[in-house]
Amino acid sequence: MPLKTIIRRRLLSLLRPWLREEPNLDLQLGFVRSLAVLTNLRFDVSVLNNLVDAPAFLFFKDLTIERLTLRFSTWFPPAFTIELHGLHILQSFE
Repeated sequence: MPLKTIIRRRLLSLLRPWLREEPNLDLQLGFVRSLAVLTNLRFDVSVLNNLVDAPAFLFFKDLTIERLTLRFSTWFPPAFTIELHGLHILQSFE
């Protein structure tokens, strides 16, 4: 399906600057409900450290998500549902 391929490429291109490597993306598009499942998200912590307006001594060392599930419904509430599984955050003081 060309529309699915276009949306998949667009989502991955939006995520690429934030990640160390390309994640696995399973995309299921529907007229009423759509689903996107991203696995093995490994964030680039140098980008996150530059983004976060936190005290200068608090830094991200690692941020990974084993599985991120996004459900989108055009007709029924809630419109968005986000599920995180295997969230690992490692911060340190320097």
